[in-house]
This record gives sequence, C-alpha cells and structure tokens, in this order.
Amino acid sequence: MSAIDLAERSEWAALNALLLDEPHSAEEVDDYGMLPLHWACTDATVTLDVVETLLALHPAAARTPNAAGLLPLHIAVKAEIDVPIIELLLAAFPAALDARTPHGETPGDLGRKYESPPELCALLQIEYDYRRRLSVESSLSKSRSSSISSNLSFVSGTGIQGPPRWQHGTVCHVCQAKFGPFRSRHHCRGCGVSVCNAHSRGRMALPHLGLPTLQRVCAACYEEFNPEGPRVSASTLTSSRTSQRRLRAQTEDFLKSGAAASLMSPVLPQKTVRLHDPAADMSRPSRTSSESSHDIDLLQESIQTLNRTKALLQEQVAAQHRRSRAAPPADWPQTTPESVLDVAQTQHLLGVALADKGSHATAILELRKSLAMKTNPTVMYDLAKTLHASGDLDGAEAVLREALTLCPDNDASKQKMYTMLGKVLYAKGDSDAAIEIFQQALSFLSHGGDESSDDEAVGSATAEF
Repeated sequence: MSAIDLAERSEWAALNALLLDEPHSAEEVDDYGMLPLHWACTDATVTLDVVETLLALHPAAARTPNAAGLLPLHIAVKAEIDVPIIELLLAAFPAALDARTPHGETPGDLGRKYESPPELCALLQIEYDYRRRLSVESSLSKSRSSSISSNLSFVSGTGIQGPPRWQHGTVCHVCQAKFGPFRSRHHCRGCGVSVCNAHSRGRMALPHLGLPTLQRVCAACYEEFNPEGPRVSASTLTSSRTSQRRLRAQTEDFLKSGAAASLMSPVLPQKTVRLHDPAADMSRPSRTSSESSHDIDLLQESIQTLNRTKALLQEQVAAQHRRSRAAPPADWPQTTPESVLDVAQTQHLLGVALADKGSHATAILELRKSLAMKTNPTVMYDLAKTLHASGDLDGAEAVLREALTLCPDNDASKQKMYTMLGKVLYAKGDSDAAIEIFQQALSFLSHGGDESSDDEAVGSATAEF
C-alpha cells in the first residue's frame, strides 16, 4: 500500500514505518496534487511523529499547494489539527501565514471563519504579528541612511527573537492544577508555559519578542515586569524565576537602547511595558487579520459624521423649543427624538461590526456610547460578549447581571444571557457557579415552550457552550 493510501486511511503507524523504509514515498502525489503531508493534515488524529517524519524527508511539502491551491497549513487549520503540529508546519514554512487560498483567505482568516479553538487562533495571530513586525522593521532599515544602518542591526538582528514555543502541559505551571472541562489551558506569550485562567490574567507588550501589542502572560512574567501588580506566593514561582529574569533583562536592554527607542517609536504603541490602557487601544485599534485598516478608518469617519449629525439635531430640537411659546403639558410623556435613537442603533451596529473584525477596544467604546444614549439589554449582551472576548471577565459578568435585571421574566433573550453568563463564570474558573447558571438557562427554557420544542431549545442553549 502506498503512502498516499495509508495517509487517506489514517493508518499513522503503518505510514511512519513505510516512510522510514522508503523515504522517497514522502514525495508521492495523487491526481489531486495531494502529497502524504496534505492528507495527514486533513485528520485531527494525525500524530506528531508522522508529520515530523514527512517534513524531514520532504521539507518542500510544507510550501507545496495542492490542485485546489491549498497549502498543508490551510488544510490543517480547517481540520483543527493540534497546535504542536501547526507549530511544525510554521517552522517549516513561515511564509505560509501570508499565503492566501483561491478565495483570498489566510490561515488566520480560516481560523476565525471556522471558529477554531482560541489556542490555535492565538498562535496564528502571534506568529503573524511577529512576521509583520519584522517586515516593517526591514523596510525601515532599507529606508534609513547609511549613517544609522549599523544601529538598526540590533533591532532586525539579535535584538528581536521569535515568540517562544508553547509548552503543552497538563497542569498549570504556577498552581499545578490539572486542566479539564472547567479549567481552561492558556499559554504565556513571554515564556511559553501552560497556565490556568487565574494565573494568566495579566496583559503586557513584549517588544523583544516582536509583539508590541498587549499579550497574555503568566503570573510570574507579570510580577517581574509589573512590581505593583498582583502577586503569587514565592514558593509557586521558584521553578520559573530563571527564565523570567532572562526575559526581563532582554526587554530592559532592548528598551534602554537609544537606537531602539528612536527607530521603534513609529511602530511601538509605547516605549515601556505597562498595563492595559483602554484609551490607547481606542486610538489604535488592534488588527486580527491581514486586511487593510482602510475599512476601520471608514467606520471611524462614519462615527464622527454621526456625532456631528447628532449635535446638529440636538441644536435644531433646542431651537424649536425656544420658538415654541407654550410649554407642553406636564403629563406629556417624555420622548427621545427618533433621530437620536437611530444614532444609538447605528453605534450599536458599528460596535458589533468592529467586534467581528477583532477591534475589541473600539467596539467596546461604541457599544458604551450606544448604552449612554439608550439602555438596551440587547446592546448590553453584545457588550458583554465583546468584553469576554477581550479578556475582561469581571466587566462582562457585571454587564450581564445588570442586563438580566432589566429583562422581563418572559423575555426569550434571557436564555442566551444566562448561557453567556455561564461561559464567563466558567472562564473565570468558578465551575460551581457556572453549572448553576447553565441549569437556570435550561430551566428558563423548560417554561418557555411546549414539549415538542424542548429538545431544540436545549440544543440551542448548549451549542454555544
């Protein structure tokens, strides 16, 4: 049986044995332009050993598209292959991050389109940011005069390292708690260790790794870079002190370099590593895809136009009241001009659109503006979803609980709010409270319709979780 046949059948042990006996079989190709590596990337059960062997015997396979124009990385992302295998494919052909499918989608776009696991999406985004950062600095180095070209070598050479490879541990590196259904595994972008949510709430920029935007870091890295931040016991941090001191020294050397400070100022949002600043994010929306920022600029212009229109309408309403000689009766209901309500709705839609593009900070700003004009539980739900996606779990919980108090008991939207609140509590590590909230969501559904629709309702409640 050929290597293609074994890969199609997902017989990984037999395929690995064949590759070791007949190395040339790694270069077999079928009528669809599929190499054994392509077929291996279609199945999430593929083993790391098989992919390593295929890449070692035929390195060019990682950059070879099939007849449909798809690289192995494109296929692997769609199949939700394990992160260690994705890292192997990226190491073999880093330029695959920028490669587009015939439909114009990058691997990162595919990850978001197919709602890949957050761990996989985060890896693709970090690697993409790193490559884009080096590309920008390479362009800067070419445009500089020869008098400063020697200073730039620190930035484009040994000064910036690639992000560390993630360690896929089964327990939290800090508290040693085992990962499971109610304890998610995250990874520190600074040192690569596996940590739980409780010990990875810090966010900071890591310029020495080519990551100028805010990244998730473990409690040890966060304490090293932010002495005034939350701390953990000394006994739990002993095992990671050495790597954290090394990272801190590298970052301080990088930030103290005069050449780095002068050359990186157009690229870095700040010159020092600091805590999350919402105001800075609002003025500099983060990008989560390789698209141009032109569409975001258009949205910002639309928001400014709406604000100017709102101010003009308010002036017209005030002038109309001044011209009116008779005041309205005291028992008249207080109404809001329809035009103002339209502005609130438009800002709501803009906030949702920005959130879909990954510009969470700007989306949160617009959704809060909409709520400032008119309290709307639907807007509050979308705001909570965006806060949850940005990592502000406490803020998301507070908004959801307030929205639940505003909704009538018979409001069908309460079910999705309960479900979202359960997800937030689960992400915070409060499994008991999360289970209780999910039970409330199912209980709410059981009173909302007849028995014939119960199965569909329960399915919709748990599908998102």
